[in-house]
Amino acid sequence: MTGTIGYWRWTWSSSATPPAGANVGVAFSGYAGVAEALSNSHHVMSGLEGTKYIALGGGNAAGAFDADTVSQIASAIKDNRFKGYDGVAFDVEEYAGDLREAFADAFAAARAAGLDVIVTVSHSAPYGAPDQANAQAQMQAFFEDENITILSPQLYTTGEEKKNDYATTYGVEWSSYAGAKPAICPSLVEASYYTSAVEFFDAQGVNLAGFIQWSQA
Repeated sequence: MTGTIGYWRWTWSSSATPPAGANVGVAFSGYAGVAEALSNSHHVMSGLEGTKYIALGGGNAAGAFDADTVSQIASAIKDNRFKGYDGVAFDVEEYAGDLREAFADAFAAARAAGLDVIVTVSHSAPYGAPDQANAQAQMQAFFEDENITILSPQLYTTGEEKKNDYATTYGVEWSSYAGAKPAICPSLVEASYYTSAVEFFDAQGVNLAGFIQWSQA
């Protein structure tokens, strides 16, 4: 296949096997805080395959976003604290408040600094949004943001699924991804699940541009 062949590199894992042909590697620590993400990711950065990203955020309290956290990330980008990486990945699963403007500012800062941007969400939208209206508005902002390089919905919950999980979140339907400005590259447990994803999203009117693997094996 052509397009994105990526993988999430867990910083707490002693090793990882990228999918064949990997051209995107993301150092994933689960922290939204800049200092924590940088310190936990440093030892895996040099070994990442392809375009190197550092992830900020995750599905836990340490990975939750608020306005101050996103602002600090934008400042860190402007201060070149992510030197050595080619991009920044935002794992947006839990957050507080209306962060549309804050995220947009951070993404714009990243692109101005020459960094690509990945945004990944839990299934079709962040599960830890304040409410349904907020989640839907935030996803619409992601769909329309030209500074996001890749939008990567996660097709799993536990990360141990034997097939893709196409559940939706907060009523955000998969068909709403059609026409999104970022490239759509879902996160899958295993690379072998990509054929199923292509077929599913094609039926929703969504063209996929690759995938990012979660499994370390």
